[in-house]
Amino acid sequence: MKKVKPLSGKDTEILYEIKNGEVKSTWGTTPYKFQSAVFADVLDNYLIDENKWYPLGASFDKPIKGGLGEYLRDNHNLNPRYASLIGPIMQKENYIYSKGFKPVLIKKK
Repeated sequence: MKKVKPLSGKDTEILYEIKNGEVKSTWGTTPYKFQSAVFADVLDNYLIDENKWYPLGASFDKPIKGGLGEYLRDNHNLNPRYASLIGPIMQKENYIYSKGFKPVLIKKK
């Protein structure tokens, strides 16, 4: 399993592995699972403008309008909090850049 820290730099490490089209991860004691196709979809349909920084927007109940959390909720039936999990994995896998903390911003590489 690979290790990564949340983009905010806070919280516990995220452990993950990508295998057979599926991402299995553990954040603290909570297991998560989602399809790795989410990465390609985010790159192709959310992070459209390579020169633009997009908000992570991972709030559970009030994700930032236009943020990745809202996109995941509306397009993949994933809780917006998954943005806090998917963002750092995408960065570790060299798909995106990130900057800032409030808000965290992401951009396609």
